[in-house]
Amino acid sequence: MIVMGSLVALVALLAVLAAPAAALAETSVADNDDCARIQNAVTSLAQAERREAENLHLLAHGAALPIVEGGLEKVLERTSALRGLLREVRLKPVAAQPEVANCVTQGYRALYEAERLSSDLEGVVMELRGYPLAAPGTLARGG
Repeated sequence: MIVMGSLVALVALLAVLAAPAAALAETSVADNDDCARIQNAVTSLAQAERREAENLHLLAHGAALPIVEGGLEKVLERTSALRGLLREVRLKPVAAQPEVANCVTQGYRALYEAERLSSDLEGVVMELRGYPLAAPGTLARGG
């Protein structure tokens, strides 16, 4: 069954995604509020991703789909918060400092992985709900 294989792959991917948060935590933040804010946002996102991995595990063992949908909503909220924070910090003069630039780079790595994960999760939820998934390139051609 494609869905169960997708669930197993997503659980494995979620377990790996905690790495960017750990790498960012090793960055020396000293008294830099912007780095601390980015670190907190990445940590919060990683926590939501870990909870979603648990939800997917429960789903694979018979739990209801709304549990996964609720977890996906949290991941999307935290992803959006991180995206906004990175945009804000990137536009500040302090972003040119090497320490802050490193924090922003690590934040964007976490954001990229979170967006990829969210897309995969949305696909699984749509498939489980019975919605047809578009063939690759269909949306770009207009139908």
